[in-house]
Amino acid sequence: MAGGLFEGGGESDVTYFYDPATDSWEFGPKLPTGIHHTTLGVLGDRLYLVGGYEAGDFGRSPVSAVWSLGPDDDEWAPEPELDTARGALALASTGDRLIAIGGVGPDWEQLATTEILEVGAPAWAPGPDLLEAREHHAAVAVGERVYAIGGRLATLDTNKATVEVLDGDTWQEAPPLNHARGGIAATVVDDMPCVAGGEEPDRTIGSIECLIGDAWELVAEMEVPRHGVAFAYLDGAFRVIAGGPLPNYSASTVHEVIPLER
Repeated sequence: MAGGLFEGGGESDVTYFYDPATDSWEFGPKLPTGIHHTTLGVLGDRLYLVGGYEAGDFGRSPVSAVWSLGPDDDEWAPEPELDTARGALALASTGDRLIAIGGVGPDWEQLATTEILEVGAPAWAPGPDLLEAREHHAAVAVGERVYAIGGRLATLDTNKATVEVLDGDTWQEAPPLNHARGGIAATVVDDMPCVAGGEEPDRTIGSIECLIGDAWELVAEMEVPRHGVAFAYLDGAFRVIAGGPLPNYSASTVHEVIPLER
């Protein structure tokens, strides 16, 4: 985990590493600055942090900054910046490329644009536009197929159930979610995209659903519904980490381990 918002307010510059062997957390190298509503992805053997919000108007000024961290590094290194500053974006990694998807731009506009960074490339290149703009969404790659999932447009009452898949050079409609949700996270389980959390005007969302065959199915429920979570699958169980238990601004230290029984 890297960046985020502190419970008492303000942008975090903290990096955390989790060791499943000892079930413990430790601090990693601090980020060059506090950042929130950012994204993490792996390219080659490095971890990349792409975009997000820094302190600015209402605490959310989109940035184009990109940093990376290698296995033995003791500090984050600058990388080619995005062409368009964007916060509340989503990021997918196919292993040899990163795809930055949508988000909120410099003038607070919702973006349908994407950008791609190939391994070894000196700059990001334009990618195909989404079918619809979205922010506070999630993205994952299953092989070379990239999914852009859910999200919203500025307010909590605009949550989307729509899903798009990039297979080749064009985004196409994919099966919709059961639950419209924004402020979410996604992971992959056995080649299945899965999504967790979210927020609505009067509550947070606790359900977890996965794309099984041609439809999304509810597969688990969080004990503490939250938005803005970190989400991973490890040793047969979902890990749902941190996030806000209340709509809008809130934070927590909750780390749920939820077995997936299939």
